[in-house]
Order: sequence, then structure tokens, then C-alpha cells
Amino acid sequence: MGISVLTGLLFGIMPALQLARTDLHDTLKEGGRGSSGDRRGIAIRRGLVVATVALALTLLAGAGLLVKSFARLVGVDPGFKPDHLLTFNISLPQLRYSNDTLRIAAFERITSTLEALPGATKVGATTVLPFGGQWSTGGFSVEGYQAPKGTPSPWGDQRIVTPNFLPALGAPLLKGRQFGPEDRASSPRVVIVDQELVNRYWPKDDPIGKRITFNDLTDSTIQWITVVGVVGHTSHEGLDAQRRVQMYFPLQQVGVSSMSYVIRTPGDPNALLPTVKAAVRAIDPDLPFSRVSTMEALVEQSTGPRRFSMLLLGLFSLLAVGLASIGLYGVMSYNVTQRSRELGVRLALGAATRDLLGLVLRQGMRLVLVGIVVGLGAALVATRLLRSMLFNVSSTDPVTFILIALLLLGVSLLAIWIPARRATKVDPIIALRAE
Repeated sequence: MGISVLTGLLFGIMPALQLARTDLHDTLKEGGRGSSGDRRGIAIRRGLVVATVALALTLLAGAGLLVKSFARLVGVDPGFKPDHLLTFNISLPQLRYSNDTLRIAAFERITSTLEALPGATKVGATTVLPFGGQWSTGGFSVEGYQAPKGTPSPWGDQRIVTPNFLPALGAPLLKGRQFGPEDRASSPRVVIVDQELVNRYWPKDDPIGKRITFNDLTDSTIQWITVVGVVGHTSHEGLDAQRRVQMYFPLQQVGVSSMSYVIRTPGDPNALLPTVKAAVRAIDPDLPFSRVSTMEALVEQSTGPRRFSMLLLGLFSLLAVGLASIGLYGVMSYNVTQRSRELGVRLALGAATRDLLGLVLRQGMRLVLVGIVVGLGAALVATRLLRSMLFNVSSTDPVTFILIALLLLGVSLLAIWIPARRATKVDPIIALRAE
């Protein structure tokens, strides 16, 4: 508010000071045409127009890059189907569910109850929900793999899931099988890995039957975990997040106290929520039921910061374009008024209206072109600050810069064309009589 008031006072005082310093002799002599003060005023106005055009182009270039970046981001395939998915979290109280056997049995009961609900086509649960704001990562070892010197050891995301979680999520099974009732605590430990892990450690081998472990490879009591399936890589922390390898372990072999459920429905997921809550309360009315959302909403929230930056810079860009257009219109209108005698003489001597139109347009477009050139130079420097906010877009993307320059050129042409048209309607008799 303070800056706004100061700006108003500053730009209100400047014309008053300029008027106070006006030389009355020059002003009265032939209407003051050609006075140094008038020339200074014209130069200042033209300079402001060039500056606003340059600023508008710089902001538009940044906004254009963010729009293109955002469009590419939301076009990223998350690796699963986020539509028609209801998500929520259930945590088991530690006192009532004090061991893995009780916890596994509770989650199996909740899962089977939810699967029986009308409108629930697939139900699954995981310890780490994609786009849920949580993660679980750690190091592991791959049988027969030795990390080259200077490179990190295998590291990736670890998730404990119910048998139907991956089908409910919509993650494609590329090879092998899903978890089943045979994967119990007493059975050999198994894991489903993503294609990213296969590409890194078994690019030329069949991954089914390969083994990983969380023990040191020199440990005599090493416990191997066998790969039984391969699924596609899924986005987790964001559509633009770093790709880490992913491993899924069956709930029946690793007990946990908290899981996030996903329920796939044929219609609106939120319509199923009251039925789901009632079913969970029927099992245990004291179970905490939290973080309710649709998967589409979670994915959309992950793009929130980029969307905000794009909208904010886009708003400033539109304001800058508006200021540049108004400035051009004002300067050209003023010039047409000041040159009404000259335009009248030209018409009286036989100049065609298109000649006057071209004269005014050329004068205005020269200012615009200078502003665009200055703006392109400024944009090439300023957009480097946006590098961390861009996704799969160069900060000097030529297509964006060209389109923005053409857009600004078109808007400016319209702002100049209106006073230029008025110049062609000058009545030479009235213009000359005024002298």
C-alpha cells in the first residue's frame, strides 16, 4: 500500500514539476511546437513504452515457459490409473493389536470386508501411498551384483502391500505373478520389483527367480528374498520426482500397524465413502480413519506449487501486456493529436489515407520492435532463474520465445492501429483552420 501511494504521488508530481518549469515564450510561440521540453516529453514517453514492452515480453516469456512446463508435467504417465480411486489410512492401536499376527489378521479382515461392498471393484492397501506425502527407502543387496567403485550401493523404495494392491492401483504386471495366499509368514520370502530395478541390475536377464537381501552379502545367515513379479514404475513423490527403484513385499510376511487403502469404484469414489466408514466401524469402532482423499486429488495437489507459480507469473504478464498496450495507445493518440496540422497538410497535398495509416503504424511499430529486442535480451537472462521450476523445458526454449514475441507484436499492432485509423479521418480544412 505504501509503495502504491508513493508511486501515485511520484508520477503525479512529475508532470506538475514539468509544467512549472515550462518556458512561456516557447510555449506561446507557434503553440510551442518543437520546444525542447516537448521533445524531452516525447522521448520520455517513447522510452516508457519501450520499457513496458520489454518488461511485458520478459514476463510473458517466463509465463510461457511455466505453462509449457506445466503442460508437460501433467501429461506425465504416473504409471497407474489414478481415476476412480478412493484412498484413506487406517492405523491399528498398538495396545489392542500388539503383535504381527493380530495386525495381519485385522488388515486381512478389513480388506475382505471392503471387497464385499457393492461398488468396490478392487481393494488393496500399502504402507506407502503414492502422492500421499510419505516414503520408505533403504539400501539392499542384489545377488551377484557388485557396485562399481565410486558408485552408490543399491538403494530404493520399500512398500508392504496386500495381494490386490497393485491390481487396484492399476499398476501393470509386466512379468511373473502378483502376491497370493501362498505367500504366508511360513513361506519363503518373496518380492515384486519395478521395471526400473530390472533395468539397473538385470537388464539382459530374466528377473523372475533373481534374489535380493537386506543382509550383508558376507553374512553366513543371509536371508534371500526371491523376485516373483515385475510391475511398471509408478510415480510416488511427484510426477517430476527422481526415479528410484521400487520393491513390494507381501503384508503376510511383514507385519505393520498402519496402512493406506485404495478402493477402485466404477463411479464417483466419494459416493462410496459413507459405506466404507460404516464397514470399518462395524469391525472396530475405535479404528482411526484418516487422510481421506481421491487419488486424482492427491496427484493434482502434487502439482500445486508449479500451478501457483504459473498462475502468479501469468497474472503479472497480463498486467504488463495491458500496461504496454495502454502506453502504446496513449503515446500514439497523443502523437496523432500533436501532428494533426501535419496530417492535414499531407491530406491537402494529396496523400492517400493508407499513407497516413502506414506512417503512424511504422512510428509505433518501431517502438514495439525496439522493446521486443530489449525484452528478448532481458528474457534470456531472467528466465535462467526459472530453471529449477521447469520440467522438460529449456529456459531458452526458442518456440516459446518466438510465439510470445508474435503475441506481443499482435497486441501492440492492435493498440497502434486504433489511433492510426483516427489519423486517416483528420479533416484537412479543420486542421489547417486551427492554425
